[in-house]
This record gives sequence, structure tokens and C-alpha cells, in this order.
Amino acid sequence: MKTQETRDQVRRQFGERVAAEKARLPAGPWTQEPDLLEWRDDATGLPCVMARGPCGAWCGYVGVPPGHPAHGKNYNDVDVEVPGGLTYSDRCRDVVCHVPAPGEPDEFWWLGFDLAHCQDITPGLLRVYGEMERRRGFPDVQGIGKLEHAQQIPVDDENGGEWLNPTYKTTAWVRARVAELAAQLARMRPETGAVVLQRFDGVAE
Repeated sequence: MKTQETRDQVRRQFGERVAAEKARLPAGPWTQEPDLLEWRDDATGLPCVMARGPCGAWCGYVGVPPGHPAHGKNYNDVDVEVPGGLTYSDRCRDVVCHVPAPGEPDEFWWLGFDLAHCQDITPGLLRVYGEMERRRGFPDVQGIGKLEHAQQIPVDDENGGEWLNPTYKTTAWVRARVAELAAQLARMRPETGAVVLQRFDGVAE
């Protein structure tokens, strides 16, 4: 459990670290975006976090309380659908944490995903790919190293990008995917851990 004072200190340290990393990135849609978002999902009440990773791409997380069927499980053992699949599972750590509400249990378990896959434009790799292509003849088949200006960088689309047509996933796009993860986790049945397909009005599909 983190107190609000400890939480604020962790956030400051994270902000300083990401600001230094972000200053080395080329200009793009991420330049004016925030680097950390925290909220309670309106539909489920689950705590959510979005944090910018070391390469400048967003990562999204949802916390589940003790007693939830996914609590304590490795991300490979949780059957949900998110972009690129789940890539994270851990207890409260660094900025992937929250201050529990009064009466709420402390030991939330966090599950998350990142947007640094082949169908994603990863800000920190733009210049890396370009340098590899120039210096060693690395085949930059995605053309990522040639995207030098913000107006040239394609952002999220309906399909979330493809390997030969990657897109940068913006704040709004990722927040919507985090909400989808929260909805899937909230609909899990304790006895099996399987996702129950239903609408938010409770009518089974």
C-alpha cells in the first residue's frame, strides 16, 4: 500500500525520468501528450493507469482486488483480448499503483499491455531504425526511420495498425483499450476465471 505522500513522490520521480527520456525523442504526436494518467473506470470502478514506457510508447494497466479470479495470476494465464496481448502482471509497483479508497483492500493485482509491437510506431525507435538503415544497411521495411516530422506520423486507425503500416497509438486510443480491459476483467466469473460475454445492462449475449 502506498500513502498519498509516497505516491506523489513516486509520480515526481517518474515525471523527471520520463521528461529526460522524452527530450531525446524526435517530435511527434507524443510531444504534447501527458505521460501518466490515473483514473477509476466509470463502468467497473476498477483503478486504471496509463504510463509512458522507456521507448516512449504508452502502456495501459488495470488493477483487480483480492478475490478476483485474475488476482495473483501471471499475465499469460489471464484470458483477455488487448492489443499485442497482456505483457504485465504484478502487485503495486512504481507508478502502476493506486491509493486505496476507504474500506478498499490494499493488495490489488495489476495487469497490463504495451503499445510497442510491430503494428505500433514506437517513438524511441524512430531514429534507431533510421540509423541502422543508413549505417548497416538494415532493411527498414516499415519505413519508420524515414518519419522525421510530426505531420508524417500516422496515428491510430480502426484496425490499430498492421506490420507494414504501423501507427502511433494516442492517449485517447489507449484509454479506450484500457477501459475494454477493465470491462473484460469485471465480467470474469470467480468459479472459472472465464470471461462472460454480456452487455453492460446485464443481458447475456
